[in-house]
Amino acid sequence: MPTPGQVRATLDRYCEAASSGEVERMLDCYAEGASVVDPYPAPPQVGSDAIAAFFHQMFAAARPMAFLAERAVVAGDRVAFCFAMEAKADDGTTLSFEGIERFTIDDDGLITEQVAYWEPASIRRNPPAG
Repeated sequence: MPTPGQVRATLDRYCEAASSGEVERMLDCYAEGASVVDPYPAPPQVGSDAIAAFFHQMFAAARPMAFLAERAVVAGDRVAFCFAMEAKADDGTTLSFEGIERFTIDDDGLITEQVAYWEPASIRRNPPAG
């Protein structure tokens, strides 16, 4: 079982990768055969190819600017946390939303399961200034 420090380090690495919008950095956070459900109850994306395709599609719609985790609670090999995401669409519109996520982390500090809870209807759209 990973230590609480390993779990928190994985969360920190994920937040940095998600903020960068770089799919390869995101994939480095996941174990082989990992699953991502985002948002729940969407079908799971299982394995590196499916997860990569999911993030490519997401980042094509809007480029991440910040992914912040707050109030993280570590329990064994899991971490649950509130998050805030901000991204920018090609037309300059800023998109922002909040939710809750849960990760399961393996002994190597990699995510084996991710489940995100957020409402697509709650995404706020702020047009570019000017």
